[in-house]
Amino acid sequence: MSKTIIRELNIQDNIKKAKINYGIECLLGFMFKVILLVIIFSIFDVLKLALISMFVSSILRYSSGGVHCNTYLKCLILSGIFICLTIIISVNVILPHTTYLLFSLILVSINTYKSPVDPPQKPIKTTKKRYLCKIISTVLLILILLIPIWFNFNNDIINAIIFSCFFQILSLTYFGRLIVNYINNYDILSKGGE
Repeated sequence: MSKTIIRELNIQDNIKKAKINYGIECLLGFMFKVILLVIIFSIFDVLKLALISMFVSSILRYSSGGVHCNTYLKCLILSGIFICLTIIISVNVILPHTTYLLFSLILVSINTYKSPVDPPQKPIKTTKKRYLCKIISTVLLILILLIPIWFNFNNDIINAIIFSCFFQILSLTYFGRLIVNYINNYDILSKGGE
C-alpha cells in the first residue's frame, strides 16, 4: 500500500518514504487491534467497558506518550491484558469517592511529573512541544477524571475510566517500562515493529 502511495505521489526522498511506510503500518496495526478487540469483547458482552478503556487510553496516550512494545502483536496482547484487567476491576471493585479522588490526584501528579514519554522512533524535538504535550496530557487527564463526578456514572464506568487512566499512566513510569521490556525480550513474537 505504501509503495503505491509513494509511486503515485512520485516521492524520491528515502526519509519521506520511510515516514509514509511507518505511518501506514501504524494505522493498519491500530485498526486491526481495535477491530479484533471489539470482536473479542463483544463476544464476552463487555464491549461498553472495553470501548471506554480503549477511548480513554488512546486520548491520553496521544499527548502523554508512553513506553512501546517492539511488535504489533505484543502491543495487541498487552493492550488486551490491560483492557481485561480494567474490565475485571471495573465490575468487581467499588471505590469510595475519597479513594477515587486520592487515586486521581496521584495519577495527575505522576502524569505531570513524567509526561510526555516519547518513543525513540519518534522523539519530541523541541522543549516547547514537550511542554505543550505535558500541559495537554495533564488537562486531558483532569477532564477525563472529572467526567464521572460531573455525570454521576455507575461504578463500573467510573472504574473503567480511572483504571484505564492508571494503566496509561503506568506506561510513563519505570515499572511500566519494566513490564514492556519483559514482554519485548520474548523472541516468540519478535518480527515486525512499532
